[in-house]
Parts: sequence; structure tokens; C-alpha cells
Amino acid sequence: MKLDFDIMRDLLIEIENELNLGDILYLSNSPITEDLDSQEKIYAAIKLHEAGYINASVSTFTDRTYRITITGLTYEGHKFLDNIRAKNSWEKAKKLAQNIGGVSVQILSDLACQISTELINKQLHN
Repeated sequence: MKLDFDIMRDLLIEIENELNLGDILYLSNSPITEDLDSQEKIYAAIKLHEAGYINASVSTFTDRTYRITITGLTYEGHKFLDNIRAKNSWEKAKKLAQNIGGVSVQILSDLACQISTELINKQLHN
């Protein structure tokens, strides 16, 4: 399955906006009623967990059902989201990634950080 970076970004924003300290967000799917949107969101959550951007536990069951328990963003998740929150920075980072021909989440994070740094430098020199 292909990782959809827009879904990944939307999920990070949702987690930040919806979860207070001690709250839990549950994501789950069912092979019977599963739609592509829920598959992509669950896949994005799994990859964000693997990358260390969210605090979560992932449970898998024999019927291909997933249950993801999300308790918040990690420090790295907050840093990444801060770099991709602004729509113009996000679009620039995605465009660069597409021009390169696809990149990892870490490279996308690095690109977004560089773009944010450039925008800050432009503001300082104006």
C-alpha cells in the first residue's frame, strides 16, 4: 500500500487538535466494512508510529483487523508537524518530493524543515 502523505499530515493535525493529556484516540478497521479511506488512515497511523511521530500501540488480529490506540504526538511528531503545518511549506515539500521521484517520511521531514528555515531567513532579512 502506498503511504499518502496528505492523510499522514491530516492525522497528525487531528491528533494534536483532538487529544488532551490523558486522552486516547482509537482507530480500527473491519475487513467486512472496510473502505479505502479507513485503510489509508490506519496505514498512515502505523507508519507514523513506526517512524516515532506518534505514541501508539498497534494490535493486529487474525481476520486482518487492526486496532490502533493513539495517546498523542511524540516530540519528533510535534517538530515534524510544526514544519508541515503551514499549507505553503507543505505543498513546497510535497512538490520537491514528487520532483525527486518519491522520498521517505524522514526525507520529507528534512525538506519541510529546510523550507521552514528558508522562510524564517527571508523574514529576518526583510
